[in-house]
Amino acid sequence: MNVQQQLDELYAKIPRIECRGQCWDTCGPIDMATAERTRINDVAGVDIPRGTFAYDGPSTCPALGMMKTCTVYEIRPLICRLWGVAEGMPCTYGCRPERYLTEAETYELLAQAHDISGDQEMAKMVRAANDPAHREALRAAREQIEIMSREQAKRWGMKW
Repeated sequence: MNVQQQLDELYAKIPRIECRGQCWDTCGPIDMATAERTRINDVAGVDIPRGTFAYDGPSTCPALGMMKTCTVYEIRPLICRLWGVAEGMPCTYGCRPERYLTEAETYELLAQAHDISGDQEMAKMVRAANDPAHREALRAAREQIEIMSREQAKRWGMKW
């Protein structure tokens, strides 16, 4: 089975959702497995750079068309497919899935996408993030980063 078939098989594990197409304002540079990025570039000619809103500031996804629809919808990456379907990423526009994926299921699907890409190190990190022992450490680290960011903003006279 080739990489594209493996991705399609992985995506078939995601519960269906009746998407109303209103969530375009949440589309921005996101990270994805290498195989997904390559597929989008090769098939649709769209280069979605690595990045997140948190670090690169607000911007829109290069795959978002003029009519605010996804131009790569049929081959969109896993993270986009999880929007509205994962417990931690509910649709804010009222779209509801057949069932919600648990946090553990969501992390495992993300790890499998990296496995398909041949990036076992990233898959291992994703699985570690889902480990309850690591989850508490990650939560504490995020809190510490936020505290440090607030302090830095105050020093620079910025509102947080």
